[in-house]
Amino acid sequence: MSLSERHQRFKEAVDSLKLRFPGREIAERTGYNKATVSSYLSEREPSENFIKTFSEHFGVDYTWIWFGKSEMEPAGAPIAEPTPMQIVASLAEAFKAQAETARMQAEILKSIEAKMARAETQTKMDVSLADVQEKMTTVWRRQELGIEEFRDRLDRIEAAKAAPGGKARKTAHHNGGNV
Repeated sequence: MSLSERHQRFKEAVDSLKLRFPGREIAERTGYNKATVSSYLSEREPSENFIKTFSEHFGVDYTWIWFGKSEMEPAGAPIAEPTPMQIVASLAEAFKAQAETARMQAEILKSIEAKMARAETQTKMDVSLADVQEKMTTVWRRQELGIEEFRDRLDRIEAAKAAPGGKARKTAHHNGGNV
């Protein structure tokens, strides 16, 4: 087993998760230091304990990453059925994004209200309808991107569940490799 093959499988597993900020998100979920995770993502081979922890928190196949053996197709995305913790984490991320969008909308509205309060008349008002439309369009686009990202995650989870042998992979993983 060469270092580069195991490291490559780990990086493939990370890529398959399509994380927005892989180093930060992996560090937060696994409890490992961000600098350590960054080194694993770049040049250093991850420890076996890290791979076990990563696999548990992200639902990827530990056996495939560490040994190169699995019931999964090696070229396929190494995503196992999500754990309840992963589903909760995905929902929390979606709600956090929605809360941020709502916060941004409130800031824009406060800004508009402040500008309108300073204006003596409609003609002196320095906020144009185009400015308002542009700001709200930006907020809506960000919100749509967050929703699309959440839908993509749910689609990947559903695809992993529907994949042939999806239940067998989970059973094999939890029974030490015996189906």
